[in-house]
Amino acid sequence: MELTFTVHVQEHKASKPTFADLIKDEITEDNRQKEITYAINRETTKAHAKALDVILAKLNSELEGLNIEFKRSPIGMETSQTNHYIRPYAILKLGFNNFSWGIRLNGKNTPHFELSKYTTFCGEYNIQIVRLASPCWTANPSFYNVGSIEDILKEIKDDVKSYVAN
Repeated sequence: MELTFTVHVQEHKASKPTFADLIKDEITEDNRQKEITYAINRETTKAHAKALDVILAKLNSELEGLNIEFKRSPIGMETSQTNHYIRPYAILKLGFNNFSWGIRLNGKNTPHFELSKYTTFCGEYNIQIVRLASPCWTANPSFYNVGSIEDILKEIKDDVKSYVAN
């Protein structure tokens, strides 16, 4: 025995979202993207802090015997932050009236990061240094990129030599 029947289903047309719905959806999406960016940037900050510690250990081993060393700033005392990414830095103080040197890792922004439109740092960095006119950190110092530990040692050599000689 065959049974035949017909079912009528009323098609439900999705209503057009209201302006308020669109705004709420955009806010929700923005918050989701920010949280992704913040989480990645916090982890990148930790990784860069460890990388700077390795660089500082190598630099300080080269400076051993001169009674000077680069000293790391605690997390939170760095030069600037962007979306929870904090640039780690250290300073080499060469006495009260002499020049000092700052070093930091500056994260490279990941352009066109597909999970977030916000500035996200996914690991790459530049090593940057700055010559400071005092042993204190100054507002807006002009950092420049260096390629290696050897480059840093070349840059600081004259100031270190002058400091040690006096």
